[in-house]
Amino acid sequence: MFCTRCGRELRTGVALCGQCGTVVPAELPPMVQFGGQIIPTTPPKPGEGYLKVTGILLIVLSAIGFFMMLELLAGTSAWSIYLDIGVMRGVWIAYCVVGIFHMLYRIFMGIMGIANCRSGIRAQLLRKIAVADILVVVALSLVDAAMLGALGAGMLIIWMLPRLVLPGLFKKGASRNKAAYEAFFNIESEDA
Repeated sequence: MFCTRCGRELRTGVALCGQCGTVVPAELPPMVQFGGQIIPTTPPKPGEGYLKVTGILLIVLSAIGFFMMLELLAGTSAWSIYLDIGVMRGVWIAYCVVGIFHMLYRIFMGIMGIANCRSGIRAQLLRKIAVADILVVVALSLVDAAMLGALGAGMLIIWMLPRLVLPGLFKKGASRNKAAYEAFFNIESEDA
């Protein structure tokens, strides 16, 4: 452990630096001396809160959505017995199956966000996961609009925007962690 003011190496358990008199906190983050500077060995994680909160919300809301899609799938099968819906039955079943897999993907996304909310290394992976979800949301919203006809075209924005909030915040958290990680270790961004 090193003094945060003068950089002198400190013995374990000392309360004051013997050289400059600076008070040594009980718990210091791991520090190393690099190029004459004392730096912490772990980068800051400014996106941690975004990833934790959106991860939890994604898990909870997607679990609810999963069961709602299962109910819709069961209802579609029951309706087809009493109504002659022909080709639409297959479209609705396919839509429900895609929706079920999307909810499972979002649960996975939430788990990955929580598990890696402190990782700068995995931030790029988390950003890609969020972008994939955003693309799926846009595609599903367009399918919603097509299935609902004229009403769907007007409802497109109303349905799509709330669906984009959580993956957007998730991506923001991952981007913040990635930027902090790259700045901390002086890595040139892959995005540039």
